[in-house]
Amino acid sequence: MNNYLFGYTKEELSPEEREEITERIQDEMEEIVSGVTLHSGTIFEDEEEDEQMEK
Repeated sequence: MNNYLFGYTKEELSPEEREEITERIQDEMEEIVSGVTLHSGTIFEDEEEDEQMEK
């Protein structure tokens, strides 16, 4: 994971952040290999959706 982080190491992240980043990296790798977008939207849209679901 440290190969994909800029300015951070995985030790500086919470377990939840590590899990989310790992899932996003896996999705991106699958998209590259398959040529199909698995997840639409931007990171910011995802965060807004998460915030709305928490309310």
